[in-house]
Amino acid sequence: EANLPSFKHPVQILYGEKDKILPKVGETMQKVKEDLPQANVISYADCGHFIQEDIPEELGGRIKEFMKVT
Repeated sequence: EANLPSFKHPVQILYGEKDKILPKVGETMQKVKEDLPQANVISYADCGHFIQEDIPEELGGRIKEFMKVT
């Protein structure tokens, strides 16, 4: 955590707001965004912990697009 501010590479974070395994994931992602201002943080209101199962096509598209940019 202490080293996050020195990380300068592109970052994309995708998470589900209904995550029951990590119930405070939204708060955690806000902190990560503060430490990594270059991060593109995207939350999915209707998804849980396994967003790859909830929205596989959407998630795949987001990852593919991010990989093209970086």
